[in-house]
Parts: sequence; C-alpha cells; structure tokens
Amino acid sequence: FTFSRIRWATVEHAYQASKFTDVEYMKRIHDALTPGQAKRLGQARHRSYRRNWDEYKFDVMGQLVLLKFRANDNLAQKLIDTGNAVLVEGNTWNDTIWGMCQNKAGVWIGQNALGQILMAARQILREGK
Repeated sequence: FTFSRIRWATVEHAYQASKFTDVEYMKRIHDALTPGQAKRLGQARHRSYRRNWDEYKFDVMGQLVLLKFRANDNLAQKLIDTGNAVLVEGNTWNDTIWGMCQNKAGVWIGQNALGQILMAARQILREGK
C-alpha cells in the first residue's frame, strides 16, 4: 500500500518509520526485510522520535490500517465478515496500550487501541466511505 507517496511492504514498516524525521533512518526501516526487523529499528533507543509522537501515533496507525484494508479487497472482506464482534489484540507480552493481556487474577486489562482501530476501519469499510 502507499502512505505519504511511498510504497510500503507492511503497516509495521510504515508505522515504525513514521516515528522519525531522519530520512536516512526512515529509509533503513523502509528497506527492512521483515516487519520484526522494522519494529526493532523503530524501537531504537539511540534515536529521537518525532516531536509529539505520542499525540499522533494512534491517528497514524488508524490511517495505515485503513489503507492496508483498502488496498486488499479480500482482506477488507474478511474484516467486514467479523460482523459486530469485539476485536481484541490479545497478547502475552504485557502490551496494554495497543492490546490487552490478562493480569495475575486472569482479568483482561488494556486500552486495546489496535482492536479499536480495527473496529473503526471495519465500520468505515462497511459503510463504503
């Protein structure tokens, strides 16, 4: 899919590169061989994130997810076919921002931002916007 006039291999690549303003470093993330490698590059502690990144990261992810589904009709239909199901980015690595995980008492905790973004994208696709 295309984001900011650049063709990206995955949402992960585009999202991680969006954290930075250093064009050379963004290209390095763009050229990463796998989404995992792009994520590792995007988590570099020796690099500064773009100013106010925490204010924009959810909007950026929302745009990227929607672009991903709009670029692939089959994938979009699979998302639409989830109906009104609550979508949760469940995990075991304690990501309580993008997903949810169980605490020691077995209670699911977290913001589930990715699940919320997926459900919003599903609604937009369903409505044909």
